[in-house]
Amino acid sequence: MNPATKQQIFRRYKIADFVCPCCNYMRTGARFFTHILMFEELQDILGFEIEVINAYMCQKRIKEIGKNPKTEHNNFATDVRPKYKRTGMELGLLYMAAIEIGFTGVGLYDDHVHIDLRPHPLKWKV
Repeated sequence: MNPATKQQIFRRYKIADFVCPCCNYMRTGARFFTHILMFEELQDILGFEIEVINAYMCQKRIKEIGKNPKTEHNNFATDVRPKYKRTGMELGLLYMAAIEIGFTGVGLYDDHVHIDLRPHPLKWKV
């Protein structure tokens, strides 16, 4: 891994938390920085640590794991879950709080919540 990915960004995260595991690349821009600031706010509101499972993914990685090629992970999105206690209650709180603070793409899964800042709002539960 590139030593630069060990750098701390914002209060709680390192660049490595957001790069593609396949190529160590990460797309940045206004959407990325807004996403991270909102993500930090989300954690402040909830009062528990949130773990990043997936973030940016290159097309090769998307294909490898069988995601839709038009996934927001190719722009910037995160799949997250409570770091320690992972009951349905914490996931539900995470889902509702993400909507409340303004994430526009929010999906609730059995073991994580997907969040992004897509241009056209979409909420879902799987």
